[in-house]
Amino acid sequence: MDNILEAVGIDRVLLAARAGDDEAQRELVESYSRGVYNLGRVILGSELAESVLQEVFLAALTLPLPGGRTGRWLAELAMSAVQRRKPLTQLERSRAAQVLRLGLGLSESEAWVLTQPANPVRVAARVWSEAELA
Repeated sequence: MDNILEAVGIDRVLLAARAGDDEAQRELVESYSRGVYNLGRVILGSELAESVLQEVFLAALTLPLPGGRTGRWLAELAMSAVQRRKPLTQLERSRAAQVLRLGLGLSESEAWVLTQPANPVRVAARVWSEAELA
């Protein structure tokens, strides 16, 4: 298997990328950059999409490791980057959810949750569910 992602799974690729493995970094970017870029492009336009892409992959290599699937974590980073730049309308949230499902492999419910405006109840529910899984 030539593809590192198929051979060892994305979490190990993320660990290797964070350790400075050039091949793992390339695989991580190749696997997720299209979905991350498309999310930024659909909501913000091409110019700001590049900025979102750079921010997400820099964060992926420097922030504390996620507790769940890497794809969902990258989607969460991308949505945060987009929403910091522009509050989303309902139509944009719908488009973002579609990009998250098609481009980053999220389920419909995962995509819906990530595209909703942050509120204390949702944040508390997420923290509680992550603590329960740990």
